Amino acid sequence: MSIIKRILSISFFCLSLLSLKSQKNIDSLAFSQIIDDALTNPAFILIGEAHEIAGTHELQIYMISQFVARGYNTLILECGVAEAEIYNQYLSSGNPALLDHTRASGSYYRTFIESLRNTAPGLIIKGVDFERAVCLAFHFRQWENQLSNPLLLQMTEAMQSIKGSTRPTKMKEALQTIKKEYETHKNLVDQQLKESSLILEQIVHNPVFQADFNFSSKKRDQAILQNLTNLPTTILEHSVLIFGSNHFTNEKYFWKEFSLTQTSKLHAFMILYSYFNCKNYMRKKLYSSEKPLSDFWNPPFGEQAKIDFKVARNTLYGHLHDDQKFLIARLAYQ
Repeated sequence: MSIIKRILSISFFCLSLLSLKSQKNIDSLAFSQIIDDALTNPAFILIGEAHEIAGTHELQIYMISQFVARGYNTLILECGVAEAEIYNQYLSSGNPALLDHTRASGSYYRTFIESLRNTAPGLIIKGVDFERAVCLAFHFRQWENQLSNPLLLQMTEAMQSIKGSTRPTKMKEALQTIKKEYETHKNLVDQQLKESSLILEQIVHNPVFQADFNFSSKKRDQAILQNLTNLPTTILEHSVLIFGSNHFTNEKYFWKEFSLTQTSKLHAFMILYSYFNCKNYMRKKLYSSEKPLSDFWNPPFGEQAKIDFKVARNTLYGHLHDDQKFLIARLAYQ
């Protein structure tokens, strides 16, 4: 890594600390050395987290700053197309009101998204998961008036039926109607929505529906797999993907199958977070990882807040790294 890139990465990280609390005792030198060794070839970066656990987003901001300094420009999140587009509008404009129409309306995740503006200038966010009603409602309220042709009445009525609190089953029914009408009147929709028509097209062709699985199932991951497979290798090689770690450690979920289909096309490097006695923002009790991630608690953490890194090998997970290496980020007492 060049001296200029190192200076840029440090500058981006320092800027991010203006809006996101600094990490405690992070072994940044070790991380930088491990990544320099791992990324001798262009590689798809995978980060497996636990949601709403202290230290998670602070560490991610640090990591993203390092990857951006190495030429990464795309962040793939556990969200749908509509939500990703709102995040991109926010990163471009800085308008905080936009985040009220996403899951970043909550303070912890909101601070993460806000910090990306300082940490990762030029970053593009993509979504490969299910659409959220609040995000769809934001876009549809803007598009309804533009779709003024009477031939599109059935489409606009379906859009109007989706509100922030719409249940997943009703939302899926409305999206299927919108998709049918879009495909029937595509040229007309393109004329009236102009650039926004591409976003609508991506929304209606998103195969992931929350109504099919609620929040976790093999069916959900099969649809996520379809979305990931459709992304060109040239994009994935400059992308960081952040998902719940179970999507990587559970063979029923998308990562194992994706890795088996990409062995001749793509190099990847996986980073899994292992937690010990960290604050849980969703529950009162402290959070610690369960197996298999708790298997990496040796050497012991001691009693001080710290974040360190451990290179591991495990053939149980689907890997796209030549020697089956991956990285454990160990977060203790955050």
